[in-house]
Amino acid sequence: MSKPIAGQQYTVETGDTIERIASIAYGDSTRSREILNANQTDIIIPGIILNLPSENKIDPLISSDGLVLLVDGLEIPTESLRFLESIETIVDGWTAVIAWAPGLNPALDRAIRPYSYSSAQIFLDRELLGTGRLYVTSPSLETRQGCSLEFWSLTADFVDSALKPPYEENEVTLKQRAETLAQPFSLKVISNLEQDGVFDRVTADPSQTSGAHLLSLAKQRGVLISSTTKGELSLSIPKITGEPVATIEEGVEGYTGFNASYDGRKRFSDYRVIGETPFDEPNNAVSKDKGVSVTRFKTKTVGETTQGEMKKAADFEKTKFLSDALTLPISVRGFKRLNGDRWKKGEYVTLISPTLFIEKGFLMLIKSVELLSDSSGEITSLTLVPPSVYSGDDIEEPWL
Repeated sequence: MSKPIAGQQYTVETGDTIERIASIAYGDSTRSREILNANQTDIIIPGIILNLPSENKIDPLISSDGLVLLVDGLEIPTESLRFLESIETIVDGWTAVIAWAPGLNPALDRAIRPYSYSSAQIFLDRELLGTGRLYVTSPSLETRQGCSLEFWSLTADFVDSALKPPYEENEVTLKQRAETLAQPFSLKVISNLEQDGVFDRVTADPSQTSGAHLLSLAKQRGVLISSTTKGELSLSIPKITGEPVATIEEGVEGYTGFNASYDGRKRFSDYRVIGETPFDEPNNAVSKDKGVSVTRFKTKTVGETTQGEMKKAADFEKTKFLSDALTLPISVRGFKRLNGDRWKKGEYVTLISPTLFIEKGFLMLIKSVELLSDSSGEITSLTLVPPSVYSGDDIEEPWL
């Protein structure tokens, strides 16, 4: 059995798909369209010989500024286009509404056909925002012909798919386990972890998804998993301080959406985790939220066995709840800051808002960014959280 190699010819074998060939040749299944274009074909059958382009990736030609959608290398005009990225989710996603009538544009028909899993990219002023696939095609003839499309980053298959063996590994780091799980999906794992402790033993139920299993391990280490612009898996621990890229101030033109719901039932005074150990008494650890002055408990069971890692697991359990409880939404006109850079997840801003009980400037972390382009214009929706949410230590409350 031969192996597809970039820059060489390859004879298609039974069971091959164009995505599999691209994944082996380049480590990137979304490059399938390059192969098809290079061979001037839209289908492959066993026995045909394909010329595989060189390793150097050809940058797509984008003819328009603004938010632009590419599907199978085809730039598609949109009536509305929405993109969402977050530091806390393994997948990024984008949706589009397009004017469409079957038969008018055969290339478009092929690109958006149901269950095509067509490769997709989204750009802002020619800067890559996300790499993924088309997952949902929703044609409609209710008021007029059109189609809604839904895309997710390449990490979506990882999140949705059941685990493959090995279901148990000993003495592995989080990155090593992530690489084992990501290998069937040809996903690269990017890590900025300065320390990546070893798990004594990792076990998983075969019915678990790869995403759920890795997420459960990451929580025990206080690590966030997200998607890169290329659709890779990213392991990171957010820094709790940084230089702000902008000041967002209530009453200043261009900023809206200063509203919140501070719900005391979303926070607890004590977050306890209990470790499952087969022979010894279970380990446990507690992380306290001193911002909660009443008695409220939360308990969770985890698989970690060492006391030091148990404390990290308890801190991260607190982090998860605080991240939800302390998220603040802000809307911004346009996609870019005054200096011309776009708003990005993981950056810092200074927030001033008397309405939100934040009268003095307070450093906030951008947890997620949503870009929307439609007939009404361009809007960026930000969600902000205090960076100390991710520290595991006492939370610095912006309103105190």
